Amino acid sequence: MLLPAFWNIHPLADLPFLLNYRHYCEKEKFLQGVSVLNNTPLSLETLIKVDCLLAAGAAVTLTATRFIKPSTQCKTYDYIAAMNLRFIPDHADLEPFKNDFDFVLDCGAELFNTVHPKKGTVELTGSGTLVYKSQACALNVPIISVDDSKTKTLETFFGTAEGFVRALKQFSSVDLSNIKVVLFGYGKVGNGIIYGLSSYTSSITVIDQSDVALQKAQHNKLKAFSIYDIKQVKKAVAQADLIITAAGAPGLISTIFKREELKGKLLANVSADDDFGSVVPAEDVLGKKQPLNFQLETPTLMRYLDPSFYAHNLCVELMIKDNFSVGYHPLPTHIDEEIIGKWEKLHGENTSIASSH
Repeated sequence: MLLPAFWNIHPLADLPFLLNYRHYCEKEKFLQGVSVLNNTPLSLETLIKVDCLLAAGAAVTLTATRFIKPSTQCKTYDYIAAMNLRFIPDHADLEPFKNDFDFVLDCGAELFNTVHPKKGTVELTGSGTLVYKSQACALNVPIISVDDSKTKTLETFFGTAEGFVRALKQFSSVDLSNIKVVLFGYGKVGNGIIYGLSSYTSSITVIDQSDVALQKAQHNKLKAFSIYDIKQVKKAVAQADLIITAAGAPGLISTIFKREELKGKLLANVSADDDFGSVVPAEDVLGKKQPLNFQLETPTLMRYLDPSFYAHNLCVELMIKDNFSVGYHPLPTHIDEEIIGKWEKLHGENTSIASSH
């Protein structure tokens, strides 16, 4: 099996799911005559994912998520030119082709109102899942969410934990030992960040609007306040060294704070949205408000991303072979459990810790 050069950016042992799937795709060619639009952050890792679809015979069009802006120096562009796929980076330019695709592999539901797939949609993220789940009746096709699975926690919990800490160390000179942290948003991503930082500090406060999230934080022995308890929120931020936003709530911080109230604080965003808002200029935030771990050359280690990308691709095959009804579906449980079981055996890690956080 001849692999394009970009597969070698990671040890092959770190991407067993995609590697084995590509071998299967190349042998079975089960996507001959199938058109697929892939919308994920533009990276060499994405090309590995897309290469599996090409090996299966799919006609692939590649676009890129809006919430991650790739560098114009990104090596990915050099490889795209040599691949047999159409590249349309701007979503607005997809308009003439909006009814052409059999399947959409989406991220953040960015293509929900832009493209109308003929056979199905697969969503990768939690924010996108909320959109597709609530609006499933508007689409006359099956929708599968990879985020609605244990598999995705490998990326969002373990991968985010490692990637955020690595990014914080690379893009700041802060000493993480006993640093005082306030996190806005205690969802899957925020949960992973806390797990990553917990090796360095126990001084962590969680701010969220959800009572369930706050109870979970308290259960995990974290200070936790409702976003509506403005007095406690402001007090926590005044005492903090590091403010992290993972709420997925555009402009949230600007509705509560003035810019000067955040002076001297280290600010970091990991949300797909600008949670800081207009009151806080981009230069005040690490990575200029872009999700911080995505400023790394490798935002998520491939061992954590591999199963998510594999599942994202696999769902196209599932929808072709199985009779999925129109509407929303989580990643099938038997597939999810199979991936988790294989991953634990391959990498020797226990994933049950994610469910206890």
